[in-house]
Amino acid sequence: MLLHLFRKSVTEEYPECKPELSDNFRGKHYLKNCIACHLCQKVCPSDAIEISTKDKKLDKYVIDYGKCIFCGN
Repeated sequence: MLLHLFRKSVTEEYPECKPELSDNFRGKHYLKNCIACHLCQKVCPSDAIEISTKDKKLDKYVIDYGKCIFCGN
């Protein structure tokens, strides 16, 4: 029990020092260069992605995080 007093603290100062994340991090989605091909909607195993197009352009992109399993596809 006394050894815990002499160990280095593992607490991170979050807002000031952001954690370094690996390339395999499966966090929140981001939309980048979407061409509205609906491929992500087709491969989603939990049907959490909804895409609607208007005149062959992206109109609405919605991810239901209640269904999402963060598969990384």
